[in-house]
Amino acid sequence: MTQDQPRSGLLHAIARKLHELFLPPRGRNNAHSQPGKHRRACNDRGLLVFDHTGEVIKAERLLRAAGLEVEVKGPPPQMRTGCDMVVVFELVRQVRALEVLEQGGLVPSQVVSANDVLLEPVSLFQTKSVDDRWIMVRAANMKITMDTADDRIVNISGGGCPDVPWVASKLCGLRLAEAPEPLSLGQTLCCYSLQKAFEELRRATRMWCIVGTLPDQDFALCPAGLEDDSTVADGLLRLPDGQRVPVQRGTAALAATAILACGALGVAPPRLLLAGDSGSGAGSRAIYAWLEQNLGSIAPAGLTFHYLFPDLDWHNRVLMAVQALAVRPRMVADAGFMYVAKMSGYADAYDLFTPDLGELAFLADEKAPHPFYTRGFLLAREGDVTPLLRHAIEHGNCPKNMIIKGAKDYIVTDGSITATVEAPSVAAMECIGGTGDLVTGLATAFLCAGACMNEACTAAASMARLLAQHCAPNPGTQIGELIAKLPEALHEARAKWRGGLASISAR
Repeated sequence: MTQDQPRSGLLHAIARKLHELFLPPRGRNNAHSQPGKHRRACNDRGLLVFDHTGEVIKAERLLRAAGLEVEVKGPPPQMRTGCDMVVVFELVRQVRALEVLEQGGLVPSQVVSANDVLLEPVSLFQTKSVDDRWIMVRAANMKITMDTADDRIVNISGGGCPDVPWVASKLCGLRLAEAPEPLSLGQTLCCYSLQKAFEELRRATRMWCIVGTLPDQDFALCPAGLEDDSTVADGLLRLPDGQRVPVQRGTAALAATAILACGALGVAPPRLLLAGDSGSGAGSRAIYAWLEQNLGSIAPAGLTFHYLFPDLDWHNRVLMAVQALAVRPRMVADAGFMYVAKMSGYADAYDLFTPDLGELAFLADEKAPHPFYTRGFLLAREGDVTPLLRHAIEHGNCPKNMIIKGAKDYIVTDGSITATVEAPSVAAMECIGGTGDLVTGLATAFLCAGACMNEACTAAASMARLLAQHCAPNPGTQIGELIAKLPEALHEARAKWRGGLASISAR
């Protein structure tokens, strides 16, 4: 562009380029533009209540065979009438669920909207770490224990059904990934409980994966970060293949934050899938292609997507690969990947976004292909959060959980603002690049540690502010300097944690 080129011409060129990036060409039959047969939506949950445990087991089998997403949990205290399990389902699919059950000869004793009556089903599982090496999961009367040193099942205990010793003899000594499912070997209620414990053990030990790019076009796609743990030392992110990456803003800062926080919490750190991309999109497309082909082989417990070139077609391919997994991972999106997740029309397939106020305005604008074009972007203020949030949710442009970052952080859980975090307030943080990456990295770490969504989000926003208070930065401070002090700040904060976070800090 020459200095004489009109600004209007530049803006027109940008608009045309963004239209090409975000919107599929007209007339193109794009098989990847519609993940799944049904649009995902953020739905309330319903509870199917039965009189007998055997009916719950049969209902779960029938509903899953019909393609419905269900979970078996413990009933809320107000609803404990003898059977210790309920089936949790998407309330919007109630008609279909009852139709499937009727065809199978089952009629629930109650169908309840969990949100309407403020009922919260409870987990059937108790998970315990023993000497920081073994992990034991209990479901009802059955327990299964694994050695995390080599992922081998070392013990199965509990129950009195005759197939328990037989199943135990077939599973003990095998690696978790190699072991057959208990219900493929036995058929009693004890074996059903063991199956549930087995599934929870797999869920609890699957890795979390951070996916993003580095500002280095010569950094090749690096799946090695998925094969072993990365570490952080001396301001460098150290990958398993020996590569060293400076901890600066962007995905490196997010990854370093999550790794150090998980270390302080005593939980396994997330693995990394990285590639270099300085804006051309080549590295991002390499990541997208790898995920499309290999996501099933790693079956992660969670995915945090960060700086990725916003390619609509590739986003939808990856989302289809996620939806094809036997167990859907939790998904967090920030930066460029959050943009394309919104533009795909499937933002509500995600579990958490971490926008700032301007990005919230983008999510609320159903027509904007990029924050650059958001109506009201420059005029968005703190007082606009509630109407913007409502508009974004109404149009399906965001998940039901968000951390809206700003002078005051808003924690959104299940579509409502459940908390605000505004202290301590350190003015210099507004000047420091990478503070948003810090918050998203902390949220990832708390989710890795098993915190519930509301606790993870609130703790992430609070911890970022406590870290700033601990470090007393000035406007010239770099984000890597703050991240290096994160273990110290976490140690100071842990004594004040309550609720579920207190149990995390005790691990």
